[in-house]
Amino acid sequence: MKFIVSNDRDEIVEVISKARYKKKNILWQTRSDQRFIFEIDDFEYDPIREVIRCRVDDLDSIDIQATVYIKFAFRNTIFKGSIRTIFKDYAYIQVPDEIKLEELREFPRYVFQPDENRLIKVSVPAPITQGAREHFDVNLVDLSQGGLGIILRDEHRQQVLGSNNVQLSHLGLFEFKSIVGLKPVWQVDYKLDSRMAESSSIVKKVGFKFVEPLPAKLMTNYIKYEEAQFENEIGFLGNTNRFRKRMHKEYKTLMNRLSHQKTFFDYFKEAASNTEVGLDYLPRHIRTLSMVSCALIRLQGGSSKDLVRKLTYCSLVHDVAFFNNPKLAQIKSRAHFEKVKQFLSVTEKELYYRAYNYSYDYASSDHTAPMGAVELISELRQYHLTPNKVEYMTKGHLSELACVFIVAHDLTDYIMSHPNWTFYEYLENYPFVEYGSFFESLFQNLNRARMAA
Repeated sequence: MKFIVSNDRDEIVEVISKARYKKKNILWQTRSDQRFIFEIDDFEYDPIREVIRCRVDDLDSIDIQATVYIKFAFRNTIFKGSIRTIFKDYAYIQVPDEIKLEELREFPRYVFQPDENRLIKVSVPAPITQGAREHFDVNLVDLSQGGLGIILRDEHRQQVLGSNNVQLSHLGLFEFKSIVGLKPVWQVDYKLDSRMAESSSIVKKVGFKFVEPLPAKLMTNYIKYEEAQFENEIGFLGNTNRFRKRMHKEYKTLMNRLSHQKTFFDYFKEAASNTEVGLDYLPRHIRTLSMVSCALIRLQGGSSKDLVRKLTYCSLVHDVAFFNNPKLAQIKSRAHFEKVKQFLSVTEKELYYRAYNYSYDYASSDHTAPMGAVELISELRQYHLTPNKVEYMTKGHLSELACVFIVAHDLTDYIMSHPNWTFYEYLENYPFVEYGSFFESLFQNLNRARMAA
C-alpha cells in the first residue's frame, strides 16, 4: 500500500464521513511507554462544532489530557488529535488538520514543491499563423500517467486556460513529436512562498488530464534523469570538497591500519578484486555505508573528525563476521533472512544469528577503536536482536548517532539493490517516519537537501 498525507479540509471531512460506515475502527494512547487500545463502537461527525463524537467502551481508562491516535478501516486512515471532552459514553475529538490515508490512484504519482522549479513546456495554438503553436515554460508540481499539475503565472494564464487545445510539448529534455493532449479538470488559487518571489503572490495551480495515459517508462525515465543529475557520488550528501576529502582520508587511514590484521582482511581484499558476481558486494556496501552515514550526520549539523572516524569504523566493523562469507552481508533484515535461510548451510545460519555479537567482540578487543565506537556497536547489536524493532525505536532506546546509522544502512541497502535509484523514490518509501522526531528530522533534512541540489 502507498499512503498520502492530506491537509485539505474538505477531503478530511469527506474521509471521516465515509469512515463511519466501516467497522473495526480503533483509538489508542501511549502512556509510560505502554500503548492502550480501545475499539470505537460507532462515531459521527458534528459539522457545527467540528468534532468527532466517538462511542468507546471503558472511557474511564482514557486520559483526556493525552494525545489520542485514531485509525479508521476506511482507506487505513490514521491521524492524531485531542479530546475536547468526555460526556456519558462518548469522547468528543477535535477534527484533525492533517490525516494520512491509503493512496487509491490508478497510476503512480510524483509530487514536487514549487520551489524545485521543475520546468516543462506546454503549447497552445498561435494566433498569428494557422497551424503554428506557442510554447510556454511552466512549473510542474505533480505528475502521473493520468495527468499533471502545473503552476500558471499571470503572463500565461489566460492563453493556457482560454484554449481548448493545450498540449504537452516537452517533458524535461524529451520533446514530443506526437500530440499529447491535455484537458483541464481543476484549478485552485495557490499562494507562492516569498522565497520564490519578491513578495508573496497568488497564482493558479491547475490540474490537467492526459487525453491518453502517458507511458509509464517515459514518466519514470524523466524522474530518474532529473534526480540522477546530482546523485552519482551520493550527490548532495557530501557536497563540499573539504568534507569529501576528510571522509576519504579517514576511510583510507582506517583501511591501511586494519589491513595489517590478516585474520579478517585477506579475504576482504580478495573479494574486492575478485570478478565473480556478488563477491564485491561487501567492500562496496561498507564504503557506501561509510559515505552515507557520515553525510547524514553532516546534514544533521553534527559533522566532526571524531564522528567521521567513529561512523567509518562502525561501517566496516559491523559486518566483520561476514568477511569470510560476504554473501551473508546481502541479507538486509530478519524478514529477508527468513525468506532465504532454506538456501543457507547450518554454519551460515549460525554465523548470521551471531554476527553482531562477533562485531561487538571485535570492537571491544580493539584497543585502537575510536572512542564511543564500542558503545555504538553495542546499541546496534541490541537493536538488531530485539524482536520488535518498531516498538524499540519509538520508545527512544537509541542514541541519535545510532538512528543515523540505521537510516544510513537502510538507504545503503536501497542504493545497492536499485542500480537506477533516486532519492525521490527512496523518500517515497522511507520506512522510519512514524518512529519519532529524530527520524522525522532526518527525512526532512534529506528532502530539503535533495530539493536544494
